Amino acid sequence: MKSYILLLIPFFIACEEAVSISEYDFTIINYSFNDAALAPEYHRSYVIDVTPSEVTVTVDSYGDTLAEAQFPLATADLNNLLNAINQAELRSGDSGPSEGCDGGWSESLSIENAEGQIYSGYFDHCGGNAIPASLGDIEAVVEAMEALIPNLSDLVE
Repeated sequence: MKSYILLLIPFFIACEEAVSISEYDFTIINYSFNDAALAPEYHRSYVIDVTPSEVTVTVDSYGDTLAEAQFPLATADLNNLLNAINQAELRSGDSGPSEGCDGGWSESLSIENAEGQIYSGYFDHCGGNAIPASLGDIEAVVEAMEALIPNLSDLVE
């Protein structure tokens, strides 16, 4: 007589449709990078806000503003960002360890339109946690947003 073992492997299926936007479908796109717990002279967190006409970045260390910059947003740059968002197949959700852990950094991404929030993601990288592919290509969107700030590396020094 043969014995069989049934393995139940949990998986998640995203029922939500991926977000898709045009320049007329959003009022603000917000990305926040929250640095790991470091001494204040090394800690750098920043927020990038994109509206249909401009991009703003604020760099801080534990709430103390270190740098701020604002740039007009060219149509071509806006289109590149929107293409990155639409190709990323973003689905709202959170990722991170199921229990707390020490260290690491986190980031969040949100998109709002006139009616309210249409996308929200929070990603905790504590303990080396990666963003699940089921939430979309977050990295591509972050790269597109960071590319809008010509001197971002100088601002976060």
